[in-house]
Amino acid sequence: MPIWMNGQSTVVATSWGIARSTKDACEVYRFPRTGLRRAEDPPAMVFFVALDKAGKRAIFRRKGERAHIWTHKRDGMSVVPVKGGEVFDAVPCGQGLLTLVVEAQDGWERLELRSASLEAGRASVDIGEAVTLTPGPRMTWPSRFWREGEEPWAESAVLGARQIGENWVGPARVSANRCGIALTSSSSGTVAFLDGHGRLRWSATLPADPGQLEIHALPLPDEKLLVAYAASYGQNEYVLLADAEAAPVCRSELGDKPAWGARSAGLLWSDDTVLVSSRDVTWALGLPQLTARKFAGHAAVVDFGSSADPGRHVLAFASQEKPQPHNWNLVGYEVSEKKPKTWDVPLPDFRPVAPPPEDTQPRAKGPVLLGAVAAESSWQIPLGADREIDIIVSNRGGPVENGFYIQVGGVAKKNGLVELVGATISMADETAADLVKDERTSRVDFPGASLYAGFVVEKPLKKVSKAPPPPEQPSLSVTVTLRGVKQGSGLLTVRVGPLGTEGHRGSALVGRNLSVD
Repeated sequence: MPIWMNGQSTVVATSWGIARSTKDACEVYRFPRTGLRRAEDPPAMVFFVALDKAGKRAIFRRKGERAHIWTHKRDGMSVVPVKGGEVFDAVPCGQGLLTLVVEAQDGWERLELRSASLEAGRASVDIGEAVTLTPGPRMTWPSRFWREGEEPWAESAVLGARQIGENWVGPARVSANRCGIALTSSSSGTVAFLDGHGRLRWSATLPADPGQLEIHALPLPDEKLLVAYAASYGQNEYVLLADAEAAPVCRSELGDKPAWGARSAGLLWSDDTVLVSSRDVTWALGLPQLTARKFAGHAAVVDFGSSADPGRHVLAFASQEKPQPHNWNLVGYEVSEKKPKTWDVPLPDFRPVAPPPEDTQPRAKGPVLLGAVAAESSWQIPLGADREIDIIVSNRGGPVENGFYIQVGGVAKKNGLVELVGATISMADETAADLVKDERTSRVDFPGASLYAGFVVEKPLKKVSKAPPPPEQPSLSVTVTLRGVKQGSGLLTVRVGPLGTEGHRGSALVGRNLSVD
């Protein structure tokens, strides 16, 4: 997983960079942005595997790139490409050994599961022998994805040219924890449990529908697997497999709603509990019957990391609609029989401070002149729930240098329909000040945010002009989080303005009809 922890050291690896934090310091390696547009996200992180107990050396790969070795030394951090074969996925096996999904070395376009090693100080992977995989028996269960007797099997749903053995077609995934290694192929329906040294213990063939169902798996104690089917439209199903012969246990609902939005098979919280997420709610599944209860206090777990010692985890919470690392809230946990001990883990700022853009035409001087746009024509909030409202703020006047304020008002606020829970603003160097509330408005200040001056746009002398279109004005995004308090509807306004100005001078106002039901 892109989050690794051991003792008081934590490594967070994202598509933007890699950060290693200790009790006293945090150091960050930021990936170059060469060839990327200013608003473009870097390639996603596919895997990250620490190669030592201190978390100072790791192998990783970003989507569409070769695997690389990251090293943290006294004089800084470095990244170099891996030599010795293409590595598509990897999990640790202890003492510097790995289990890899690599490209076959015999000239065929296929993948193989192989053991490998990386010597200290080298960036070359020594690929060992292929792991022997034997096709397992077919397994099925009453599922909402197919009718009994109509299960889809890999023979009638083959995609791509890559394969492992005779039956593996398409991409393969490996995941690992203290219990062992799980291997899945969404195209062939093959799942396998390997021990911590990469030796096959058992395998099975599950129904597969490539392009419609993604298959994830999580190793569990006693050589069990928790398999998660993720449909392309969002619905999930969890299946507990004890071995290739025992009857599976299935759960497709969490609470009174279908399981939804899984990105993995979850986190092994303890020997008898797995954490999974659905619709921005985290659930605890009890083993072996997959009993479900809500995991208190947080939204969806979108990523996680665990220490070698059982019961210590770092969880990344975020909305399933906005799972990007800059939206994460990192929380450390130490599991106990009573209430788990928790602590906040600082989220490093991976995005570098953008240099001033090259000016191709004059910039505005004088007072700030902001404009605001909200994409939605109206805002709806369920009663008792939180809702994020996104607004784009642009500047056509002078620079904003002393920060911004965000103020929520209007009839909906005056009548108590909503409550301002919080707000965020992109490119802010400091956290927001405390909320200031009265009967009519709620306000929050961001003294650390700034915005470049706008471009001067001259009006053409003629109606038809061959001059190039004016450049986009500097802008940033504002997110306001509201909570539905009382049923009703009315006008809600959001005002964004520069700090230190008189009244509402230079500010932008956007208003929409808001309903709470």
